[in-house]
Amino acid sequence: MKIRKVIVLSQIRVDLSRIISFITSKTSENNALQYADELLFEIDSLSYLADTITQTDSKTVRRFHPQAKRMISNNKKWDIVFHVTDNYVFVDKILPAKMIID
Repeated sequence: MKIRKVIVLSQIRVDLSRIISFITSKTSENNALQYADELLFEIDSLSYLADTITQTDSKTVRRFHPQAKRMISNNKKWDIVFHVTDNYVFVDKILPAKMIID
């Protein structure tokens, strides 16, 4: 198993900020930050899981990168879209799982 460095693109910071804002509006900032930490932990796990996930055929996901892959979050609410190069995993987008319809 190859271990790769995970690169979080700037768009992910925007996505996480929006997720935190939404959860804060429904519950508390503490819950939102804990939720974001759990998502970041899942993103970090791509350093060793990326090779076990197959490339997707989803047009929704592939618009972010031609060789895009997706990992569904543990709570099945989010899809983490990423692509792999020789030594890196680039996280491209966090999408609500309900957006993936194709």
